[in-house]
Amino acid sequence: MLHSRQGVRVLSLLILVAGFIPAWAHDAKGELTAPPAAIDGACDELLQAKPDATVIKENYTLNSFFAEGDANLALKHPFSVANAAERAYALITDTPARIALDPLHKVKNVKIYPTLAGEHPASGGRMVVGQEEALSEFVAALHSIARGDRSGKTIGFPGPAGTGKTELFYVLHNLQRNLAKVEKYQRFSYRWKGLHSIPQLKMLFRYDREGKPMTEFLNPDLARSPFTLLRSDMQDEVLAKVIPQIKAKFKMTMGDGWKLPEPKSEEVIRIILEHTYPELATGGRTVDQLSRAEYIDAISKYLVI
Repeated sequence: MLHSRQGVRVLSLLILVAGFIPAWAHDAKGELTAPPAAIDGACDELLQAKPDATVIKENYTLNSFFAEGDANLALKHPFSVANAAERAYALITDTPARIALDPLHKVKNVKIYPTLAGEHPASGGRMVVGQEEALSEFVAALHSIARGDRSGKTIGFPGPAGTGKTELFYVLHNLQRNLAKVEKYQRFSYRWKGLHSIPQLKMLFRYDREGKPMTEFLNPDLARSPFTLLRSDMQDEVLAKVIPQIKAKFKMTMGDGWKLPEPKSEEVIRIILEHTYPELATGGRTVDQLSRAEYIDAISKYLVI
């Protein structure tokens, strides 16, 4: 449990860090449910906002996750395989913490994180004041999750107004936005192209009077890395290879990576594969029986990273 200086216990309310995109979940019946409500209006504004996008002039495909050296997308841009906790911890610790006299009460030493204390240029002047102990426990919990803690614990900051809850969201948002210029912190997304040529997916598009699609592209509902489009065994293969190298090269804490696909894209993948290999729809073959080349080639035909 985390505690604020006002003695308010931190309850198990979910806080999304470093993603700032609402996470959709499945209810007991397996149906998609909406993301949890934000703590207040300012947090809701940040949670709903998508990160600033920067076009990076590098050509990557799904095969880039299996390449060697700098040609490997994950090794050059580790955030392309990192989950939210791993990304948030890396951003917060971009500048190491230091031990200093408590700046407020000056009676004991506390741990100061420059990125959260307004001392890092990427924080954009935002800072959380007077919550050093709570922030230290927050970062420690985040570190545990980034290492792969599967206890299911969540992190939250309920408490009186003015204790820094919303400010922490602003700090994290600024870190993500401003440090995105650093190569190792750059994230990649994707969009679909030409899906209107698949009969089962025609309804996803609007058409002009001549019957031509009004756009060639389809964006996912939620921002995800193209890594999440790989089959789970391929993801495991990539992570087993790159995580030790990412840890050694970037000193990043990596546990499980980010594997969960965006729900709409998961269904799009199924339809693409069944369109390309009709025997999948009839049960004559399974997706797991496809070779890596068959799987990636079918999806790549309709994918832009």
